[in-house]
Amino acid sequence: MKNIITLFTLFLFTILTLKAQVTGSSQVDPASLNNLECGFIATQNQLNNLENNLEYQTSKANFVKEYQAKSYNRSVGQMALTQIDWVPIKAHITRASTGAGGLTTTQLTAAIDSMNNYYINANMQFYLCGGINYIDNNTYYNFNASNETAMHAAHGVANLINIYFCNSVVSGTSNLCGYAYYPGGRDIILMANSCAINGSTLAHEMGHFYSLRHTHGGSNGTLTSELVNGSNCSTTGDFVCDTDADPQLGNANVSSSCVYNGTAPYTGGVAVDANGTAFNPNPNNIMSYSRKSCRDFFSVGQYARINAAHKTSRNYFTCATYSVGFTATSTSSCSTPITVSFTDNSTGATSWQWDVDGDSVIDYTTQNPSHTYTTAGSYDVRLTISNGTTVITNTKIGFITAGAKGIPYNQDFETFITATNATGLLEGWTTNPVNTTTAYRWNVGEGGTVTGSTGPFVDNTLGTTTGNYMHIEASQGGQNDVAELISPCINLNVGSPELSFAYHMHGSSMGELHLDIFSGGVWTNDIMPALIGQQTINQSDAFSIKTVDLSTWAGEVIELRFRGIRNSSFRGDIAIDDINIKCIPGTNPNPSANFTSSTTNTFSGDPVIFSDGSSDAIAWKWDFGTGASPATASGTGPHNVTYSTTGLKTVSLIAFGDCSSDTTNTSLNIGLVGVTENEDLTYFTVYPNPVNSLLSIKTNIIYSRVQIINVVGQIVVESNGNNSLDVSKLESGNYIIQLIGDESQIIQSEKFTKN
Repeated sequence: MKNIITLFTLFLFTILTLKAQVTGSSQVDPASLNNLECGFIATQNQLNNLENNLEYQTSKANFVKEYQAKSYNRSVGQMALTQIDWVPIKAHITRASTGAGGLTTTQLTAAIDSMNNYYINANMQFYLCGGINYIDNNTYYNFNASNETAMHAAHGVANLINIYFCNSVVSGTSNLCGYAYYPGGRDIILMANSCAINGSTLAHEMGHFYSLRHTHGGSNGTLTSELVNGSNCSTTGDFVCDTDADPQLGNANVSSSCVYNGTAPYTGGVAVDANGTAFNPNPNNIMSYSRKSCRDFFSVGQYARINAAHKTSRNYFTCATYSVGFTATSTSSCSTPITVSFTDNSTGATSWQWDVDGDSVIDYTTQNPSHTYTTAGSYDVRLTISNGTTVITNTKIGFITAGAKGIPYNQDFETFITATNATGLLEGWTTNPVNTTTAYRWNVGEGGTVTGSTGPFVDNTLGTTTGNYMHIEASQGGQNDVAELISPCINLNVGSPELSFAYHMHGSSMGELHLDIFSGGVWTNDIMPALIGQQTINQSDAFSIKTVDLSTWAGEVIELRFRGIRNSSFRGDIAIDDINIKCIPGTNPNPSANFTSSTTNTFSGDPVIFSDGSSDAIAWKWDFGTGASPATASGTGPHNVTYSTTGLKTVSLIAFGDCSSDTTNTSLNIGLVGVTENEDLTYFTVYPNPVNSLLSIKTNIIYSRVQIINVVGQIVVESNGNNSLDVSKLESGNYIIQLIGDESQIIQSEKFTKN
């Protein structure tokens, strides 16, 4: 999208020391503000610090990959929201000492909105923190850069981007549209009011603040050394390879129709690079000196630099009076449904909108909602708040993981975010330790690892330097330190599951790689022989493949843990890639589930015995229903189960073949007992039956006497209303027990056997 807006020129400089100032350009046309040029200066030290910052470069590469992919590769039921970071700014509007002049609130809001229209593509938005600070002072209203230190000391706010809007901005003898500091400098931007409202100057200044240079390079009036063919685009010019080499655009060589005429700036001569190739720059780039009515474009590479600087060197801005954040009682569960209670941790909010399932539809407008996830998946959560004037959001990618993933299961880590601080994992994978650069840890990597002579050069999936893999960074930590990489929950819903993964273990001080499994509430360590010491001869060698039989855990929900143990030095980077779980076809392709139970109608506390009757099954998964003890089981049985609650129970059995399964269900009625019995239901039973010594009675019938009758009708035992009888002295055989009422009538009777 392009917005054709009349733009004034901006002036920006970058200062490392407190007193460095921007010098004016000798090419300025004093007859027109529209022809003013920018005196941008960045010290070589500032440039080097940023270009040599590994976190910055990694973040920049991640942004490009994400931008090209547009959304993550997620399963049905998952969302693909973009994480937008809201950055607070402090607006200082200078006015005359009488309070006259200065930007209006409408003008300020429009300027920020215009800038946000561009920066949304860098996954960033700006908002005012704590309202507007008005500075009524003639000295600052017509601002001279020599007064910056005093003005900022009196009015600046820590941990915010301080933007000062002045009637005019002067440095030395030069009138400027504004200036800002490059990363490493102060959190300050100066803007002349006439330039602040032109639609792009504020975006331009913020671009410098977040590490953008002019497209024509670091010097005004000097032909760029960047070549048209792009061969040196990353080391000269603006350091961005998807912007064109620029001979310095201006009104003299860009027409009112935004067409470059091929000439050098202000000379009329043909502009060619050092190879003699004619320049063909883009007159629409915001960071150029093009005609102001033409500038309306940032490239993906420029957005990547902006976002990378935001995440690394300028990642500390916070607003004490208005911010958005939230937590949850639980963020993962191996089963569904999972109920999550969210807590709003925002400051200054008066209204809330929650999208908790990633479909871009508002689910709740209460402050602290609860939500039940019934479908397995990984869900992003977004909270949008308002304080009555400003709306900001917080999105957490993959925040909720519900249920287990089925097989076949594959993870190649290509959608993960490369980082050196044990972050960037998605889809339910976690690390321990996490979010650290000073520990022995798992990282998402691409290309070679940080340490030379250890780790791979490429990944296993793509075999390229842009493919992702997981690796342990051994440069930090001590001997015997442990780093864990833990999978999401995986349902081994076949009888013959097998795991395979690629690994690369090259290094003179290689440690150990162990594989553990979590099932049934406990971890089982070392389900394969540990890989100890160097396993890969050369760093350039391909990954090796390891397979592990998981049939012991067939039918169960499991987690995997890749556990690395550090050796004595830093040359021990372990890498893994391409986690795959599949079934191995065998001789039992078509199982048929079936089982029997000792009864289908009994009382709580009484045992029920379940026995398998399936065919062609090699693994079994039982679910005995609510109130059962045990609740689940594996194996053929028989399984002895009791129930603590009453009602109709659904008992299910899944019988697994090699690569398929079959399910059967049955219903079981559990009656009432004790003080919770239902008075509308009449029941009478005795147990155990057969009995050896003590016979117990369960009933809700009111009776006064109990009689036991033998087969010839003789009363052999009689008791006054007891609920248990000693029958140990009775001879073996069949008997009748009967309940007698107050009027000596027989109320109920039941047969039992004495052993």
